[in-house]
Formats: sequence, structure tokens, C-alpha cells
Amino acid sequence: MVWYKVLERGTFELPRAEGDSVELSFTDLQLLLAGIEIKSVKRRKRYPPAA
Repeated sequence: MVWYKVLERGTFELPRAEGDSVELSFTDLQLLLAGIEIKSVKRRKRYPPAA
């Protein structure tokens, strides 16, 4: 599947690729399209709520 978005200004900062393509999770794609640097995001462990 191919995704694209037209920018009015600015650039996307793509993660480094070890080949000709880059594979992103859905969450990383959302961050990228929102203009958030993926490498600056701190991910915390999420636990299910207690029953």
C-alpha cells in the first residue's frame, strides 16, 4: 500500500532505511504525517487496566 500527503511547506523527516524501502507501523506513520519526529518520541509501557 502506498501513502502520500502533499505539503504546503516544510519537509517530512524519514527514518533511516537499510535498503530501498522503509517499513513503518501505523502509529509511526501517523506521527510522521503529523510532523512529529519519530526518534524524539518516548514510548512508555502500557499495562491493561486492573479488572
